[in-house]
Amino acid sequence: MGRPRRCRKVCAMPETKIFGPLEIKPLDKELKDYILCYSSEHLVKENVSLTVDEYEVIRLLDYVGLNQEDCSKFMEIARTTVTGMYNDARRKMATAIVEGRELVISGGNYEICGFKNYSSNEKGSKDMILALPVDEAVKETKLCISFGRAPFYMFYNLDTDEVKFIDNLAKDAEGGAGIKAAQTIIDNDAKVLITANCGRNAVDVFEGGVEVYKGTEDTALKNIEAYKEGRLKKLEEIAAGRHGK
Repeated sequence: MGRPRRCRKVCAMPETKIFGPLEIKPLDKELKDYILCYSSEHLVKENVSLTVDEYEVIRLLDYVGLNQEDCSKFMEIARTTVTGMYNDARRKMATAIVEGRELVISGGNYEICGFKNYSSNEKGSKDMILALPVDEAVKETKLCISFGRAPFYMFYNLDTDEVKFIDNLAKDAEGGAGIKAAQTIIDNDAKVLITANCGRNAVDVFEGGVEVYKGTEDTALKNIEAYKEGRLKKLEEIAAGRHGK
């Protein structure tokens, strides 16, 4: 089993996350014949996915103007990692432009600038951390109605008001999404989960370690305020769990 990748520090989330061609023109015969000879993969118009941490490397190097050494210090990763991410990101952008595909910025392995890294040498965090399934990796995001299939998880430190977001790697899993998502909550030292819904399998994973509260159809921050003021109640309606689902 490989060593888990270290989170990359990101201090500027992309304001626009989807880019694409405004018009699609049919290829002329000569160009089409060339592409067919070169690689049939060029005819597949799937989205090109650029991760948030790859976006941050492009922003710091090509927009801000940092060198790779300063970029590595800023993101708290190795310089060789910066080089690899930069090359991958440039290749993805070139693919999107040359092949006329949509470029979508989503996911990745990152933490928002200023949030304490809780995967330290000490086992567990001493701070009180809330977890919430959310639609977007921004503070103004709404609470996601699904727990196991949420795009992101927001972690809020009650002691420091710091926030970080984790991409939900289980959202596209064929089965066991709730269990995998629950383990993500535990791995990030959350003591409380605020969610609109939660399945029995996930609740069983939380047993004795994470308290589950019923969230409202509002923003994540307003749900956090409601929890602070004691206006949220424990989640009592637990969805029936299905093994492997």
